[in-house]
Formats: sequence, C-alpha cells, structure tokens
Amino acid sequence: MKRLIALTLVIVMVLGVSVTGYAAPNWKQGGGLPPGIQKKVTLSMFTNLRDLDIVPWAKNAMEKMSVKGLIKGYGDNTFKPNASVSQLEAVVMALRVLGWEEDARSSKYASKLVSKYKGGRLDPWAYGYVNVAYEKGILDEVDIMYFNPNSAAKRWEVAKYFVRALGKEDIAEDHMRDKLDFKDYSAIPVGAVGYIYVMNDLGLMVGNANGTFNPNGAVSRAEMAVLLERIDNKVDRDTDGNEIYGRVADIDSRNYELKLDVDGSQKWYEGIEGIAVYKDGEYYDFGSLKRGDYVEILLNSSGKVIFIELKDEKEDKIISDFRGEVSNVNARNREITIKSGTAVFTFSVKSDADIRLNGKDAKLSDIKAGDYVRLKVDDRNRVIRLSAEGDHQPDDGKVEAEGTIHSVTNTRRAKEITVKLENGKLQTYDVVSETKITLDGKRAALEDLENGMEVKVLAKDGTALGIDAKPVVYTRQVEGTIYRLRDNEIRVKVGNNYYTFNIDKDTLVYIDEKRAEVGDLMADMPVVVRYEGDKALRIVAESLEAELEGVITGLSAKDDTITVKVGNSYRTLSVNKNTSVRVNGKAAGFNELAVGMKVTVRYRAGLALRINAEDVVTEVEGIITSVNTRRDNITVEVGRRTYTYSVADADIYVEGKRADIEDLVVGMTVKFEILNDGTVGKVNAQLEKAEGVVVSLDADNMHITLRLYDTNVTYELDEDVRAEADGQRIRLGSIRRGDRVVLEFQGGLVVLIKAN
Repeated sequence: MKRLIALTLVIVMVLGVSVTGYAAPNWKQGGGLPPGIQKKVTLSMFTNLRDLDIVPWAKNAMEKMSVKGLIKGYGDNTFKPNASVSQLEAVVMALRVLGWEEDARSSKYASKLVSKYKGGRLDPWAYGYVNVAYEKGILDEVDIMYFNPNSAAKRWEVAKYFVRALGKEDIAEDHMRDKLDFKDYSAIPVGAVGYIYVMNDLGLMVGNANGTFNPNGAVSRAEMAVLLERIDNKVDRDTDGNEIYGRVADIDSRNYELKLDVDGSQKWYEGIEGIAVYKDGEYYDFGSLKRGDYVEILLNSSGKVIFIELKDEKEDKIISDFRGEVSNVNARNREITIKSGTAVFTFSVKSDADIRLNGKDAKLSDIKAGDYVRLKVDDRNRVIRLSAEGDHQPDDGKVEAEGTIHSVTNTRRAKEITVKLENGKLQTYDVVSETKITLDGKRAALEDLENGMEVKVLAKDGTALGIDAKPVVYTRQVEGTIYRLRDNEIRVKVGNNYYTFNIDKDTLVYIDEKRAEVGDLMADMPVVVRYEGDKALRIVAESLEAELEGVITGLSAKDDTITVKVGNSYRTLSVNKNTSVRVNGKAAGFNELAVGMKVTVRYRAGLALRINAEDVVTEVEGIITSVNTRRDNITVEVGRRTYTYSVADADIYVEGKRADIEDLVVGMTVKFEILNDGTVGKVNAQLEKAEGVVVSLDADNMHITLRLYDTNVTYELDEDVRAEADGQRIRLGSIRRGDRVVLEFQGGLVVLIKAN
C-alpha cells in the first residue's frame, strides 16, 4: 500500500478513496523554498488544507495523517474536521493503518463482492476493502449482513473495527462482561464492552472530560485523525521503506543530512532544504538534533527526507516491524528465527498469520533459510503477518510419500490408509471417493489393499489423491557394502559377516536412486540388497563419488553443512577440513561461499569432496535519477520504483569507455550487473534520451540545462544540433525557459531537441 501521498511533493488530496489531483507550486516540486518564506519546512507546507485551524487540538494529527495518506483531504483543499466518518471510511482507514490497502486494490479482492454480503449498496471500488476486511476479521458475518457503508460510524463500531484489525479480539472477548468506569456504561451495546475496554486500556480511545464515553456518538474526521495518529505511533506498518525508525548516528546540519542506525546498519539520508523536526506538536530547527536521538523519518519518491519526528527511545508498540534473513524455520512448533543486522530474533507464528512468499499465499513450511522476510509482530511476540522473498515458490500443498502399508481402515465411519514411510514414521491419509487407487498398475478399491504392500501416495492436506500399490513380495534385506562382484553373484559385507546372493536379468539395480545396470556396481559401494532365498531381487547402491549441480540455499558453519537446491529438491551435504572449495575459479574457504551462488559439488556418502561455486549475476536496467559522488552511490528509477546502489567497487563504463562515478549523469540509461550478495560488479551507462523542463539554454557555449528528477542537469550540445516542435524544424533560439523538451543524444552530445 502506498501510504505516503505521492511524495514527489506534488500532493494528491483525496476524499475517502476517490481521487482529485492538486498540483503544488513549482518551488515544492523542486524541493526548495519560495522567496520570503522562513527557512523551516513543516507538515503544513505539504497538506495545503485550509480549514485545520477550526479544530486546533487536532491540527497536528490531521496534518500528519494527511501527509501519511491515512485520512485524506477533499479536492477543494479542505479537511472538514467536524464531518462524520462513515462506516466504510472507518473500515478503509483500519486497513490503511495496518498496511492492507494494497491487498484491497488488487484484482484478487476487488473484482467481485463476497457472496455473503447483504448490507447496503456498495460502489465497485469498495468491493476489495470489504472483502479484505471480511477476510482479516475486521467485519464478521453479522457485520456484512447489516453493513451500512454511508451511515456515520459510531464510537463503539470504530472501537470494534480497530481492535479486530490489531488482532486483539481475544482480549476483548475476555473483558466483555467487565463493568467499565464510564458514567454512560449502560449505553454501551451488548457485545461492545470488550472492544471499548481494549481501546481505552491501550490509550487509543479515552473517555470525555465529564466521565462519559459516548459509545453511540458519531466519530468526526478530526477525532479519527487523532485516533489514527495514536495507532500509527504504536504500529510499525511501513512495507515500502518510506517510513524509517532509527537512532541518529551522525548529522550534517549544513546540508540537512543525517546518518541513521537501523537494526545495526547505518545509512546516510539527505533531507530537503529547511526541513524541521517535529516533537510533541512543535517544530524545531534541524540543527537541534543530536547523536543518539531516536527519530522517525518519511522519504519522498526521490529518497529525500521530508519529515522528521523525534521519538522516545523505547516506545510501547502494539505491532512492530522486523526485517531480515531467515536463519531457521520450525513449522511444527510454528517458530521462525531471523537475523536482522547483527541481532538474531526468534518469534512464534500465529496459526492465522497472513503468510506470503514472492507475493503468493503460502504456509510457514514454505519459508526457507536464506529467504528475506518482513514480519509484523504483535506485543506478545507473535508474528501476525509474514512476507518473504526467495528463489523458490510456495508448495501447492501436494506431497508424495513412499513406503509400505501399515494398516487399512475401511468402515462406514472412516476410510484411511496408514503408511510406514521409508524413514520409519507412520503417516495416515484419509481416503475419499475421488481418491484414485491402482494395484500393480490396474484400477482397484480400498479393500484390495493389504498390509505390507509397497505403496506411493499423492496427498494434499492429509487426504490421499492417488494411491499406487504393488502386490506383497515377501522379501528380506541386508545393508552393508559390496565386498565382491561376479557376473551372476554379489557378496555383501555387513559388519563382520558376509552374505552372497545370485543375480539374474530380473534383479533391479538402482544407484543414487536412479535405474542402473549390474555392471555399474563397484566394490565398496554402500548397498541395500532385498532378497528371497539366495536370489537378489533389488539392489540399491550409493555411488562412491557423485556430482550434483544447483544453487546454494543454506550454509551452516556450526553444523558444517551446505544445502543445494537441485531442480525442485534440496540436498544437504556435510563438509570437513578436507573439502576443497573454489569460488569463481579461485581457491577459497567455506566462509566465502554465499547463498544464491551456482555450485557444482562432488560428494561421496553424504560428504562434499569438492565444491566449485560461481557468483550469480543479475542484470538491472533503469534511469539514473541522482548521483552522490561523496558516498559513491547512485539512485536509479527501475519501472515505477527507485533504488539506491553503491558503486564503490564497480567497474563503470560510459558510452562503452572506462569511467568513474563523476562521469555518470542524471538521465543516463544504466545497466547493472549485481552479484548474488547484492554487490554491484559492473555499470554500463549511456545517454539516449532525457525529458525535462528547460532551466536555461546557452547557444553560444552550446549547453542546455534541464530540471529532471529534482535536479538541474547540464548537457553539451552537438555543433549540428537540431530543434523541432510538432515534427517541424524550429530555431534553436525559440526554445524558452520552462518549455518541456525531450533530448536525443549521440556520442554523449545532444543532437536533437524536441519541444512539447
């Protein structure tokens, strides 16, 4: 969800969720200050709302929540503080403050209304909000039966929506019979007492000065702004990285820059000129900040700081935001451990937590070590939302199991099959009418299955989708190593004993789980031989030395293991001091391997003998929007998003020639090669086209300066440069300051100027 108002500093004011645009003056677009204005930028400069002084006690909350996009103004630049909030608006705001608005706008939820809805008429744009509110439990089945979207939301209704959104309904249920200390307690509807208790206990909705709560009173927009500010202070809800909380590590007051320490990682942020610091409803100069202060900052789309609020070091959060790399997942105990910076955290995961992997619905068991995750954690250390990114996709829920039938239940009440898996564990599956059962390749029924049969089961959520069984072959087996091989005989050493079996054309041979021939077997191979009498029926061997290729998904120095994804499967191998490691063709240590590298591993009996790894290179293409030579980083627009990359260690090329960061220019098309650890290895840049507003044109010195991406950029003109307008050639001197133009380049020089 985009929680910040189009922070290119062109402020969009919206009523509810209907959009009406408003373009700010040019000085705001440029990030500077208009002539004659005091050099202190405050929130009021971004809101442009004309009627906030009507309710002075809520002015700061209205400004702040408007800029954050949680409660928005009207197209005529008014806020209407005393207007009532409707039921639908209250639900929309509950979704916004918890970060669910993007879900509500997605095609998954917005295409049609949930079938159980029987409330008042809804416009199609509202379908997604109601659907998500129902899925998240903000609205229950009774609510959507009687939901009146346009009626004024009562205080007890707002309390209910937000308690549910915050995941505290269980606490509310525990206090439904409490006698609350409000004079108008008797006016609180049955079933609403617990919600009001929770909101009052958290300090989010409190009583009036006369000791009443006024549960049936309508909530004004000013009151809602104050409520949203209180919740916003207690909820880490940012998912796009535009809101950042951290400790001030360093300050450059002259250039309005500050370095923040966020979870052990430090980074510089550049503020707009004249930015002020907000604290307890007052504004202070940027220079009043000091090292060690805790602040929350808001970034615009160019990555510049437009708002700073001084915070307490330890804030009582209802919901906290954590980001990091997954170290371990225990799906059985519903626990996840992540590494964030230098810290390691372990959380329990609620059974109804919203879990996504690469944007798709997922289960906790789908999340793997090495995945990057964003967690929403409640004040009881429980994960309520988990969003992960990894090089794999969620399991479709289907699992394959192989073993022998342990028991079959076939009664009117229960139809089940219990399988003894190859690891010795028992697993029971329900059998339904749709379950496809085959026996020796032919269709069969549940009653045809017997204990001891070899069986393969395809299942989902504990129900067998398919059962493929083989008739019982009464065999025995030994496990050891091959001692000797002859054309028609195999001798196996088991401990200090030896067993000899005959081999013929019907003997099945497998090596490393793949079909093989008797001639492929070798002495000293680990082997399992299934036999009947003195005849070997099946020989399952493991090669002395095998090779696999894949991608590293896990590394553990503690357990001395490496995990490799091969196709859709994972293989974990042990390493020791004798394991040879090479990275990009050079000898390396185990600690130089990284998750995401391509790897070829030679191994024997589960031990990695030789590991050859290579960095995986990802290509990214975009447009340079800013260059910071002091910190050796550049910001690039990729699609609709902007990203900042360090190019300190990168090989830089401009127009195919070796260059430095000083040679990079805003507007250049750039291609990156990013290694698996996130390091930029190579940068290829060139000038192709640039579009912006003319700041100046110097025909004598053959230069043109454009305003683009909040920066003035000067380009050199080719001596044969042409100018066009509407496809017709025009004089170069007819290009004026303020014209929007498109420049086309050749060899780094402007060869064509197209005026719009």
